[in-house]
Amino acid sequence: MSAYAVEAHDLSLAYGRRVIMPSSTFALKTGSVTVLLGRNGIGKTTLLRAIQGIVRPSGGTLSVLGTTPAKARARIGAMAQRRDIAAPQLRAFDVIAAAWHGACFGLPILSAQARDAVDRAVALAGAQSLVSRPYGTLSGGQRQRVGLAQALLGRPELLLLDEPLAGLDPAARRTVLDAVLAVREELGLTVLLCAHEPDMILPRCDHALALSDEGARLYDAGALTPARRHALYGRG
Repeated sequence: MSAYAVEAHDLSLAYGRRVIMPSSTFALKTGSVTVLLGRNGIGKTTLLRAIQGIVRPSGGTLSVLGTTPAKARARIGAMAQRRDIAAPQLRAFDVIAAAWHGACFGLPILSAQARDAVDRAVALAGAQSLVSRPYGTLSGGQRQRVGLAQALLGRPELLLLDEPLAGLDPAARRTVLDAVLAVREELGLTVLLCAHEPDMILPRCDHALALSDEGARLYDAGALTPARRHALYGRG
């Protein structure tokens, strides 16, 4: 196992001629929890997509789990920011199961092995009480736990979470964050989670990866001073 789950060397990201992230070098230690910070539109989601092999770098190199992002994709669990679905009447269990081996709401007939995998992911996410309920009846925090269960299918080694606490009240934020950190502790995962409001997350992370117009810079979580946060968000 590599000492680093993600290694970027002079990495840059762009859409056409528009630079999304200037040349940046950083490395995320295997087993660490890192919060990805930066103002809206700075490129946080684009970086997460690059790590998944969905967006190609415009320059530099990016290694994920010791290989290319595309080859590592099956070992990555990812949760997108939006949790709306086209069929909210589906049971939460079916929403989770539909992600098995890339199915997209096709409601596959699960083998015993697949059902065991779904049940395990549900238990890890603390979503046992939610699986029989229609997805459309779930609160924001409950939907995030369903999304976390989806991301945990297939025993990932790297977990990428895009704004998992967005739009949640403080109690729901704590519940979701507790679930993420409990999974990290149990499985030894590397976690990279994006957050616009980092107050609750920073004290419980190892590192902060801060995106700005100058690129990405990695800090120890406790070293992200109020002055540096002000530069990122325009406030202390």
